[in-house]
Order: sequence, then structure tokens, then C-alpha cells
Amino acid sequence: MEFYNITVSYEGSTYAGYEFGQLPFGAAKAATSMLIDSAADNARSQILRDPFRALEYARAASEAAAFKAANYQGEMPRAVKSWAEASKLAPKEAADSILRKAAMWDDAMYEIRDLRLKGKARALETENHEAAKAVVVATTDAIYLLAKQNAGIDL
Repeated sequence: MEFYNITVSYEGSTYAGYEFGQLPFGAAKAATSMLIDSAADNARSQILRDPFRALEYARAASEAAAFKAANYQGEMPRAVKSWAEASKLAPKEAADSILRKAAMWDDAMYEIRDLRLKGKARALETENHEAAKAVVVATTDAIYLLAKQNAGIDL
């Protein structure tokens, strides 16, 4: 996590190119949110690799869930069929595989959200630069570890 060359707007002023410890404390607190949000954005990108893939994954999971709800009967949805053919899985196995991966992706996204929101709240409660910086480091480290553990979830 870099704590230099920070640009942040706070109370009508823009502070550009500052080191974290040189910012007025209110501006530093505003920067903590920006730094944590940026780490969460990067983590989600590591997990998905492509923002449009989230739409594809959601559609595949929706189709797999509908197929499962129909007791795996009837015509296989396109997303399930393409995965079944590509992976040489039976329709039920393909749908269940998609649903397992979707659950993993959802869990990772919820964990990132939880870490991001709670980290930002804790940072805003701090009373000095050092404490705020420590919260950012702890939060972003946890977010990046989660991203590393879940990188490349593929449906």
C-alpha cells in the first residue's frame, strides 16, 4: 500500500501529491476510504479478471439454478450446455459445478464488501494519522489475501 503521492478532495479543497502523514487529518481520513475502496476494486479485478465476466457468471448461475429447480429436466440452458460440453460433464454435474463456483464467487465478493465497509468505518473512527494508516494497512492486507486465495474463480 502506497501512502505517498495521494490526491484527495476534502471540504472544498483538493490536496494533490501529498504523503499521507502530511495531509490535514480530515483529508487523511477521506483518503483512507479512497485507499480501501481502491484495494477492493483491485481485488475484485483479480478474482474476475474481466468486469463483463461478472454478467456472464451471473447469467450462467441463474440458468444453472433454474435447471436445478426443474430437477435437471428439459432442455439444458445454453450456459450449462456450453460448460457441460467443454468440460465433458453430464448436465446435472455441469449445473452443480456452475452453482458451486458461483457460490465461491459470491462468498468472495461478500467478504470483500464486509472488509471494505468495516475497514472504512474503523478508519473514520481513528484519532491520528498513525492509527488511520494502521487500519488501512490491516484492511487492504486482508482484502489482498482474500483476492489471492480466490483469484481466477472460473465458471
